[in-house]
Amino acid sequence: MTMNDQIRSLVMQRAPGSAIKQAAIHSGMLTLRKTGALKAAQGITTVDEILRVTQVDQDF
Repeated sequence: MTMNDQIRSLVMQRAPGSAIKQAAIHSGMLTLRKTGALKAAQGITTVDEILRVTQVDQDF
């Protein structure tokens, strides 16, 4: 995923990280936790490992 104009604008405005993250997710970005969940469903990793290495999203 590349930075689109909306995200670039938010960065230049020094918007809060939560606003930038929300725009990125809306543009199709998958969070590390969501990507991990997909890999757990494929049997590549475990839920315990995902929970160990990721943080809970506080802003959504």
